[in-house]
Amino acid sequence: MFTYFYSAPALTLDSIEHLIGLIPTGRHDERLNADRFTVREIIAHLADFEPIFRSRIQHAIDQPGYVITPVDEDLRAREMNYAGLPVAGSLAKFKHERLETIALIEKMPEEVLRNPVRHPQYGEVTVADLVWLLAAHDSYHVQQLVLYIAPKTAATW
Repeated sequence: MFTYFYSAPALTLDSIEHLIGLIPTGRHDERLNADRFTVREIIAHLADFEPIFRSRIQHAIDQPGYVITPVDEDLRAREMNYAGLPVAGSLAKFKHERLETIALIEKMPEEVLRNPVRHPQYGEVTVADLVWLLAAHDSYHVQQLVLYIAPKTAATW
């Protein structure tokens, strides 16, 4: 379990970097679903939320019982202008921020993994839960990015 736990943030960073290299730049602003981000917005979102996730983990390590402040992702996307940010710049920022998160996760002692914090929507969660949530969040967006690799086709049947 711990092998995956400690390696997941680095593995998804590698996967996201690889996927961005495979997606044609002409598709960066294409919206495949009205309720989901474009490629440009996904990378801006990941770059923007990485320090938020890391801060939550750090607070959980330092202050068991800390209450997490939820963030409205859609509102933040508009406020931070995700749609107007360059993909390369957002990817570089995401990589920088993720490497800081990886360093935090790798140096934290195992005994803090059970430190509880409270999330207003999810109830009590632990430091370990927050790291798994980070990996799940990555997975959600990796799945989105994979959809942009497939060629655009029209049904012919």
